[in-house]
Parts: sequence; structure tokens; C-alpha cells
Amino acid sequence: MGKLEDIIDLAQTTTDLQRRKKQSEKFSVYLDDFVGLVDQKIREQFHEDNYERLYKMIATYYNLLKKVVNSKSMLYKKAASRIWHKKGTEEIEGEQVPIEDEKYAEFIADTNINTASQTINKYANTNNISFMRLKINDIKKTIDYEAIPTENMVVLQDPNDPFIVIAVMHEIVTNNEIYWIYSDNEKTVKLSKDFSKQWDEQPALYLDPNTGTGIIPYVPVWATLPMANDFWAYTVNDDLYYATIQLNVHLTHFNNVMKTGCYKQITFTGVTTEDVKRLYDHVTDGLSPIALTGEGAKIDALLMAEKFSEFMDAIDLIASRVLDQHGFDLESQSKSASKSSGISIKLRQDQLNDIKEEQQPLFRDYESKLAYYTAVIANQVFGTGIDINGKLNINFFEENPGLLLEDTAVLDWQMGKGFKSVTEVFKKFNPDIPNAKIEQTIIDNIAEYKKLTGFGSETDNELDQAFEEEQTNTEV
Repeated sequence: MGKLEDIIDLAQTTTDLQRRKKQSEKFSVYLDDFVGLVDQKIREQFHEDNYERLYKMIATYYNLLKKVVNSKSMLYKKAASRIWHKKGTEEIEGEQVPIEDEKYAEFIADTNINTASQTINKYANTNNISFMRLKINDIKKTIDYEAIPTENMVVLQDPNDPFIVIAVMHEIVTNNEIYWIYSDNEKTVKLSKDFSKQWDEQPALYLDPNTGTGIIPYVPVWATLPMANDFWAYTVNDDLYYATIQLNVHLTHFNNVMKTGCYKQITFTGVTTEDVKRLYDHVTDGLSPIALTGEGAKIDALLMAEKFSEFMDAIDLIASRVLDQHGFDLESQSKSASKSSGISIKLRQDQLNDIKEEQQPLFRDYESKLAYYTAVIANQVFGTGIDINGKLNINFFEENPGLLLEDTAVLDWQMGKGFKSVTEVFKKFNPDIPNAKIEQTIIDNIAEYKKLTGFGSETDNELDQAFEEEQTNTEV
């Protein structure tokens, strides 16, 4: 059989259907669309007759999965710096420096690559993997980047290397229809939802000049490297998924306890059979009187309030155990008093930095492949002339800590004593500038500062001289 027939068979296997179902449900939780999942769990945990009697005030607001995914997805909080260097170097002041291909920079400037990158970071952190699709925008004459969630993808892997994709099927869901797009390095074709019909078959849309074969315009990216050659690793974040569902089941019950526990439960003594019948039909309302006929009948009130704080402590304990597995501290994440603590803020920032550092190598590999495909497609469709044999240099935005007065004093002392050079300090805050250009950039910055502020001007010198004379006269 061919690759198309193989991937169709794969898409219909129980294993792949279960994989897509799990990933779809996990993604629904991230999107806050999981009322049905909470309700189903409640149904499973109650006898059918009891379930039907429940009046459910369903909770879906304790979303651990969403909290962790959003906290981890910080690589593209601000736009990454992408520079495509041509093959070869140029000499600047005795140092070989890469040559930037400005044609690439001009091309991606008109694309949605930055916003699509934010989306794919969240998709990958939800289900550990996501795909970026490259498609032509004929109106804007550029490439549109589209992040694809994993439940919409079926992948045929190279039998010799499970992380090499040799064919994909992408499920397209529109308001009017559902269909599939199949792509490999030889052709592309559309298929009906049930795979019974095929149409619009074409040769591979984009050819790689270096290999002479077509490229598949989908690039995968992983949030964490899968183990044991498991391409999907779709059980990643299962703890967050199940905890989010179960905690909201508990909170649904808690909502009902709150409903009853905030009132007094009326109790009856000495009621007759006829009283019982009337009571079952009675509407519970403080303004609706209750008449009893039984001898010695009386009405009491039973306070239903329980120790609500202990219940919430148990909820927080479960949540903290799950968050701890993902490197987060519930205290620093949820309580305002802790949030204002400098120690908590630093710990939280360290946690996020560790996650970013772990993800960066995987996203660098993905960005390099995406940039190469961008160059190939841009050259073929729009004739941009980008050097496809170049190399991407990407720098993810790093949050530089604010400098307090004591920080600048320390840096000044270190530079004055020779423990650090000016260029070393400059490099810390400007990691994207090549070493050969640092010195001239510092000189230019100082010159511009003096120009804009008047520092070092004749007027400034006169003021300094007058101040010194005044100080001298005062001392005398």
C-alpha cells in the first residue's frame, strides 16, 4: 500500500482515535469548555437514581491546567528576534561576523509569525506537541502561519526514525463541512470526513531545491522531548487534566453544600401521615406557613453549616500536590499576601525561567526548520531571493531585572575595579548585538545621549564650574 492508504488506515485505528479524543478533551479543558466532562464524572461517581435527583450547580472555574499552560507559555511573551544569516561571513575589525539576509527580515515583517508563535507555545504546553502550518495568503502576498492543535492531525512516521514525519493528514473543520488535507513529499490531496472521496489532487506544492523533493508544509514542535520514541506522548499533563476535572466535581458538590449550609434546615416532630403528604407538596419558602395536625407536632431548625474552610484546605492541598509536579508553588501563585513578597516573586520568576530554558532548545530546532521552509516557499512563490543555505539566529525575549540604585552602584564599582568590562555589562543587556559591533554601539549610544540631554555641552560645563566655585567659597 502507499503512504496515503497507510495513513487512512492509521487514522481509523482505535489507538489513534483514542489519542485524538484525549487530546481534544484536554484542549477543551484549556479553553474552559468542559462542563460536560465534569457532569460525566459526577454521573460516574453516583448511582444513576441518585444522579437524577441531583440539582447540580456545576463548577468549571478551578482550572489548574489552564493556569499551568499559561504560566509556562512565556517564550513568545514578547516577539522573538529572528535574524537569517547568509552562508559565509564578513570581516569587521578583524573579526568574522555573520551577514544578515535582510530579504528574510523584510518578508516575515508582514506575516503573523509572532502571534502564531504565542498560540503554538500554548498548544504545545497543553498536549506536549503542536504543528505550525505554512499556507499562502494570495491577497497579502505573504505566508500565513497557523498553529494546529494535535487532535486535528494524523501523522505517518518514518519506520527508521519515529520523529521524522513522512506524511500528514490535517482535519479541517469549518461551519459547513469537515474534510482532510493529505500532504507528503510527492503530492497533496483532499479527502472527505469518512475518507470515501478524494479530490483536488496535486503534486507537492513546494520543492526543496537542495533535495529536489517536496516539503510538507507542517512543522511539529514539542514542549518537552518525548521519551521512549513516543511521538505524541499524549499522556503528558494527564495529572493536570484529571485533577482539574475532579476538583471541579468537588466544587460542584461544595456549591450545593453552600446552598443548603447557608440556611437552617427545618425539622418536624410528631407529624401525621397526612402532614407528611402535605409537606412533600409544600414549597420551601420562608413566607409560606406550615400547618401541622399531629398531636405534639412541632417544628425545629437544624443548622447545616459545616467547616467550609477545612473543605477548601483539602482542595488546595490536592491542587498544590499537582502544581508541585510542574514546578509551581500554590502559595506564590494564588495568595495575594505571598504575591507581594519579594521572595515569592523571585521564586516564581526562577520557576518560569527554568521552564523557558528547558523549552528553548526544542523551539530553536523548530524555528530553524520553520525558517528554512519559509525561505524555500517565499523564494518559489514570491521570488524573494532569500539565501536558503543560510542559518537562523533566534533570540527569545529575556525579562531583564530592573536595576535598583544599589545594583548600578555595584556595576559601577565592578567596572571601576576592573572586575567587569563595559562591553561585558553591555552584552548582558543587549545579547543580540555581535561582539564586533559592541564597542562602536556603546560609543554611538554615549554620543546620542550627550546630544539629546546636553550633557557635556558648553552650558553644562559652565554650570559644573559655577557649582564647583560655590562649593569652594562655602568651604573657605
